Amino acid sequence: MCDDTPTATPVDESSASAPTMRRICCIAAPRRRGPSVADQLRAAAVWAQILQGAESAREQAQIAEPSDESPTG
Repeated sequence: MCDDTPTATPVDESSASAPTMRRICCIAAPRRRGPSVADQLRAAAVWAQILQGAESAREQAQIAEPSDESPTG
């Protein structure tokens, strides 16, 4: 992203149509790229591990709790 500092340009007829350094900077600045495919796959693997851990914790909690189906006769 370009900074918003004003650039000193002389005020005359020829410079009125010329682009300022700020405009040139913004046009020539490299575009930001998103995460690579490898980064996305790593993130997906981490989320899969988190979700599997949560599922296993839920199963362990259900095993540890007494079941509601036991006869209270």
